[in-house]
Amino acid sequence: MASSTKKSSAASSTLLQDLAGLVFLFLALFTLLSLCSYKSTDPSFFTSAKGTARNLGGILGSHWSSLLWQVLGAASFMLATIFLLSSVGLFRRIGRNAWFMASANFFLLLVCTAACFGLVQKPLTKGGSNFPMGGILGDLLGGFFKSYLNTAGAALLSSFLLVLAISLCSKVSVRDIGLYVWLGLSRAAVVTAGALVYVGMLFWQSASQAYSELRPAMIENAQALWEQLGELFSRDKGEEAKADRPAKEKKKKDEPTIHAAPVLKLVEDEVKIKAKKSKGEPAEDSAKEEPAAGEGPQIILNTAKATQLPLDFEEGEMSKSEGERPRAAPVMNFMKKALRENEKAVKGALGQKITYELPSLSFLNNPVASTTKLDREELFRNSKMLEEKFADFNVKGVVTAVKPGPVVTMYEFKPAPGVKVSSISNLSDDLALSLSAKSIRIVAPIPGRDVVGIEVPNKFSEPVLLKEIMGDEAFASKAHSIPVTIGKDIFGTPIVTDLKRMPHLLVAGTTGSGKSVFINTLICSLLYKSTPEELNLILVDPKQLELAPYNDIPHLILPVVTEPRKASLALNWAVQEMERRYKTLAASVTRDQEGYNKKLDEIGEEKMSELINKGKEDFEQKETASRMPKLVIVIDELADLMMTAKADVENNICRLAQKARAAGVHLVLATQRPSTDVITG
Repeated sequence: MASSTKKSSAASSTLLQDLAGLVFLFLALFTLLSLCSYKSTDPSFFTSAKGTARNLGGILGSHWSSLLWQVLGAASFMLATIFLLSSVGLFRRIGRNAWFMASANFFLLLVCTAACFGLVQKPLTKGGSNFPMGGILGDLLGGFFKSYLNTAGAALLSSFLLVLAISLCSKVSVRDIGLYVWLGLSRAAVVTAGALVYVGMLFWQSASQAYSELRPAMIENAQALWEQLGELFSRDKGEEAKADRPAKEKKKKDEPTIHAAPVLKLVEDEVKIKAKKSKGEPAEDSAKEEPAAGEGPQIILNTAKATQLPLDFEEGEMSKSEGERPRAAPVMNFMKKALRENEKAVKGALGQKITYELPSLSFLNNPVASTTKLDREELFRNSKMLEEKFADFNVKGVVTAVKPGPVVTMYEFKPAPGVKVSSISNLSDDLALSLSAKSIRIVAPIPGRDVVGIEVPNKFSEPVLLKEIMGDEAFASKAHSIPVTIGKDIFGTPIVTDLKRMPHLLVAGTTGSGKSVFINTLICSLLYKSTPEELNLILVDPKQLELAPYNDIPHLILPVVTEPRKASLALNWAVQEMERRYKTLAASVTRDQEGYNKKLDEIGEEKMSELINKGKEDFEQKETASRMPKLVIVIDELADLMMTAKADVENNICRLAQKARAAGVHLVLATQRPSTDVITG
């Protein structure tokens, strides 16, 4: 009985809310129609006109609109908006107390709006009649404020009250409202500045073009005028000389005669700029240096085409040819960049989602052409020397092929039948001594081949630039979840691997061996491929130097950690995040981080949230489903952490290394001492 009574009361309450919502919706539309169709000749409370009302709301609408224009002025449209929002609130079942609170806030907003309009002295003309801009209410409030604060103070107070009312109605803080206003003003300023710059460029280009067209005619006219003036001046001087000659002959004969000035001509120097064409060098004739067949090993060059880089470089200079209109692209790029940076700053302050754009390859250095020439004679000489050195140790065989690379050259040595491979791999030091090389690496044998690879460092190494590898298809493809650029192989082919398949990485090397270069390359690879929504980073740098430039990237969960105590706290948080992710994966019935994100995209956040929170008690905190980004933890120098905070760091690293892969957490550890007291467990 009690349950049926509750249901009937709830149904009646819902019906009343719907009826009230319809009433307020009618009031909003009726008020808007009446205000827009107001005529001064219609009957109203303030006129003695009689007859049929032409107002769209009829006789009632004419009286209602006349009353609103007199009392509220331009703020009358705010009343129609309040009626509409009240109707929406009732239909959304916001609750009685919340609705009354919202109505009070909207009434305060109406009063503040009328007060702001009341400070405007210009009357409002509507339907043939003049009304106060803020109506009678605005005049009263504006006059009251002016009597104590004067016009400027009244305007300031009214503006602050209006902002406060907007904040109460929209439930947005005053700080956020200021940020939105700043965003709008800055956009307007940037657009205005860009338009002025472009108009100025058009004017300057038009003036330059007109001057270039009129300049030859101006010079010709000036030259003709100068010649006419010179001739006239010389003729006048000649006539004066003839008239004064008898008088001058009576004077001293030694007095010099004044001659007319020579006619001056303006001559325009023509400067002709001739473009210098660079002459290409003839190609090498490799056939002259190669010996006849059977006299030496085959030299296999890298015939792969150069890396095709994407054409996304921005043009920095405009066309400077005469008569060409300036392009709007540079100005538009400037405006877009300024708006994008300002929007990022404001949205970041508001805590909103920021659209991240992957960096362009134009930030990286362009690859340079190789300046080192292939010395075929030296390659043949080294091949002969290797065969002789092997023969000294009773290892018979022949070098079948030579494969020059950017850093090392591989010599393929085919041993004679009966030669043990182990006898070849023990000769690396002797071969390095005979070839005067720093070190030699022997690959015995090359997998899938019947030859042994001998890698000898080149005398002059060619630099391998990051842009060459990132511009390759191996990096641009989606085959790798977390792509990491390694470098190039012997043939110059870019090598890109996937950190997810490792799933953790240990980078060991002495000072100067390229360990820090690889760490920076790895981080750049992650930044060029993943957005902050897809990848998060924790960077630990006890040396406080190597990873400092990455302090402002949005992928960081916290600033670059430089203190051992904070490093242990960061690793402890990573362990807790790993455990939380495992609980989420178990609740969502998924196997790993990628499977969770895929299922989230399929069923949506709402259903995933219900699935995650299923079975939780009322007092337990409910979670909201969101995408699970990959987490990469980079520690630049593990030895320093193990020496200062071993007890805190060691356990966390061991736990992460054992079970963090499925949760999308990966470790990258770098150290100069890969010994057992540093790499434990």
